[in-house]
Amino acid sequence: HSVIGTAANVSDVTQGHGLLHSQESVVFADAGYQDAGKRPEATAVQWQVAMRPGKRRALASNGWGALLEQAEKLKASVRAKVECPFRVIKCQFGHTNVRYRRLKKNTAQLVSLFALSNLWIVRKRILQGLAVQYKAKSPANSTQFSLCEHLDLNRCLGGGCADHP
Repeated sequence: HSVIGTAANVSDVTQGHGLLHSQESVVFADAGYQDAGKRPEATAVQWQVAMRPGKRRALASNGWGALLEQAEKLKASVRAKVECPFRVIKCQFGHTNVRYRRLKKNTAQLVSLFALSNLWIVRKRILQGLAVQYKAKSPANSTQFSLCEHLDLNRCLGGGCADHP
């Protein structure tokens, strides 16, 4: 995956080709990427771009309009899977506004926040893997060890946890 930082006056559609890693066959994008498939640098993939909100509200509620509405919901469900890192960055790390004046610093901060969000998303799997390693090293305590609510393996191993004295 990739992160590209641009000025506010740069359109999303101009950066669409830079976000691809050449392994994709289909790209699902929001309405900001209208006509991305027509650009010369991004024609190797099939673009599934969401309908503009005004056009979607104007759809008829019967026949083709209902089918188009279902298709838009399917596109949105695919796009929603990649929105999780954005939620983590906003809610868990509190990044809602840019803090620096230069594009280079803002981009560097976003790259590090996205890397941290990937770790945040898989934190339970990482801790479970550490718990499995702990069980292998200490077979006497292996029946008693389980992950706690606080998810702090160092606290459990160091004796500061009520569940694992």
